[in-house]
Amino acid sequence: MEAILAEHYPEGAFPVNYAMKDLAYALELTAEAGIDAAGADLVKALFNEAVESGLGECYHPVIATLIDREQST
Repeated sequence: MEAILAEHYPEGAFPVNYAMKDLAYALELTAEAGIDAAGADLVKALFNEAVESGLGECYHPVIATLIDREQST
């Protein structure tokens, strides 16, 4: 929460790329268990957008900047 409020997303502090890998494992398990993980799928889309925007090495809460941008349009 502190990172989001301060809008400080340093590189090397559990970046989006690492979080994506962990999320992929979780999504694989939910698929095997037949669980609907719509929220996790949304996070995956945001992580992909962050990587495509050059934010893959930033602290993973950086996706908040993408959410803020979408809400203001």
